[in-house]
Amino acid sequence: MRGGADVLATGSNSKHSVKVSTKSAPVDLTMSSSLTDSVSADLKASYKAPAFSCDATFTSAQKVNASIALPDLAPGLSKTTLSFSVPDIKSGKLALDYSRASLSAKASMGLTATPKAECSVSTTMRDLTVGGEVGYDSKASAVSKWSVGAQYKLPSLVLAGILTDKGETVKASMATEVNGDITVGAEAVHKIAKGTTAFTLGAAAKLDGATVKAKIDNTGIASAMLETEVKPKAKMTFAGSFDALNLEKQPKVGIAMDIKA
Repeated sequence: MRGGADVLATGSNSKHSVKVSTKSAPVDLTMSSSLTDSVSADLKASYKAPAFSCDATFTSAQKVNASIALPDLAPGLSKTTLSFSVPDIKSGKLALDYSRASLSAKASMGLTATPKAECSVSTTMRDLTVGGEVGYDSKASAVSKWSVGAQYKLPSLVLAGILTDKGETVKASMATEVNGDITVGAEAVHKIAKGTTAFTLGAAAKLDGATVKAKIDNTGIASAMLETEVKPKAKMTFAGSFDALNLEKQPKVGIAMDIKA
């Protein structure tokens, strides 16, 4: 059996959430609830067998989300997934995952008379990975999205660049390992049509069994997180964020606990 509880802070007000999971082969059950202005709760059941797996989520909004996954139907086709929601009869989707050597691809298509289809492909050549994705809306007879990107990875340095939003947004990022315990990084996002650029600076460090992460963006929003193991199989996370340019604004804080038995 395994269990856990989380209390997190997000949005303009604190969001408290609790997550408890239990495993009794072959079924996994996960119960999660959240409290903001209202209370919501979900119950997820997962079943795994050698030939297939099933997941079903029952929500407090009287909705059921379900999926069935079939592995290895054909050479290279690692997973075929059929998903749907009840009572939304237009939510059906077929997804395919393909992997062979250094090439991987994913494709999905809605099961409607005028479906939306998406496909992504990536390939790796030593330290360089390149890829792209495209979406097509058959109802509008138009490409709904596309993006291309590349990542260059060395032992202590990662550089990445993406052209997305159908050529309207450029993202560039880098992360470097200062030593075995400290990593720093930065990301810049440029909107071509608007001529605006946003950036974020961040760092992560391991200190005496704890992990500390912090970041700040160009709007002055700073956030930090401390994760520590209080005892074997028990972790606590403390997180917070504030507006460095407006200290009168109420900060956001949160605590999360993860316990496994």
